[in-house]
Amino acid sequence: MTTDTPPRSVLVFGKSQRVLNDTVAALRDLGYTAQATNDFFSDITGKFDVTEIDLVVLGTQVPADRQAKLKEEIGAINPRVIFVEGLAGIPGLIVNQVQGAFAAERLDPAQAPAYAPGDHSIRLALADPAAVRATVWWRTSIIPPDPQT
Repeated sequence: MTTDTPPRSVLVFGKSQRVLNDTVAALRDLGYTAQATNDFFSDITGKFDVTEIDLVVLGTQVPADRQAKLKEEIGAINPRVIFVEGLAGIPGLIVNQVQGAFAAERLDPAQAPAYAPGDHSIRLALADPAAVRATVWWRTSIIPPDPQT
């Protein structure tokens, strides 16, 4: 992030307090304004000023029906908010998803990477030569609510 733009604001929903704490710390280190909660069934719009949130991450442990309700509640108050569905409870991966979601605002959607869940492949087509970095994340164990990386 550059210093001449206001910090982007991120709200992360998840189950693991350790993952939330590490994610918030990493996002703040990058210059984001970040908050997180594992209390996703309470009055979120009463707890957080969602008019100031640029992006919401919905962790995999947030039930699908609650994710839908959060999108509806927050989106009604702040229609410009970006929603990201978490891929896994790995702080570095969540941070990469946040960065990618904000970068997507500057990309041509036809040129954006496309993930194919069936064969776990990623397609990237570039109009011109460019430097590309691929980061791969995996979990070594799944012990809810704290996955190990």
